[in-house]
Amino acid sequence: MKALSRLIVKIADLAEAEARAFRAGAVHVSVAAAVSIAAALIGVAGVGMLVWALFAALRPGMGEAGAAALVGALLLGGAGGLLWLVIKKFAQ
Repeated sequence: MKALSRLIVKIADLAEAEARAFRAGAVHVSVAAAVSIAAALIGVAGVGMLVWALFAALRPGMGEAGAAALVGALLLGGAGGLLWLVIKKFAQ
């Protein structure tokens, strides 16, 4: 009977230690995910500002429609290039 009670106590101690380790890992993963999302949002804002600056620079010489068409074509080309890269790298 003593061995069985010792086994139950050891299992409870192990479960508590594992829960503590899981909690610490979950906190680290959550912080990393939050920082990654913030970095992605800042990156999107930066790309948006660069696109806006390119559009503003092209607008006087090409007009609004031409500048929008050229910037849109560049963005679509970049998106297509990234998609091609992902397909070539990860789709096997």
